[in-house]
Amino acid sequence: MVTQEEIKRSHTQGFGGSDAKMFAKIGRYGVDALSTTEVKRVLMVLGKMEYQSFGGNVYTEAGHMFEDWLAEKETDQGVVFDRETMMQTDAITPRHFKVFAHADFYKTTKQEVVECKYSQDDTDKVFAYYYEQLQWYYILGAQEVHLAH
Repeated sequence: MVTQEEIKRSHTQGFGGSDAKMFAKIGRYGVDALSTTEVKRVLMVLGKMEYQSFGGNVYTEAGHMFEDWLAEKETDQGVVFDRETMMQTDAITPRHFKVFAHADFYKTTKQEVVECKYSQDDTDKVFAYYYEQLQWYYILGAQEVHLAH
């Protein structure tokens, strides 16, 4: 699992997969469309604001339990993935920040990512909501990206 310190370090030095939707929003509607939370996120990366954690609630915990369940199931079936792999690329990294993602499950041999989402919504709705995050993994070199819901 990624430690809280690693999350803080990565989120203050760059933009991750969970920020992908924010960049799509900027592309579609401009910077003025950003929410207060998104503006704070950008300010943290630029060093203009102290780090703030935006996660860590009952839903986050349920998501971690889902990941643990899936890891156990996959291991029982002989599938080998690394958990919480930090993916990063220098090919597109701008000067002032890094581009990264924490893949829930990553299979190095196939450059395959499995992103887990625990939700009561139907899978099509979950896929549409997290589409940009799933695409982000391709930017970082993934050859296959799967949604586990």
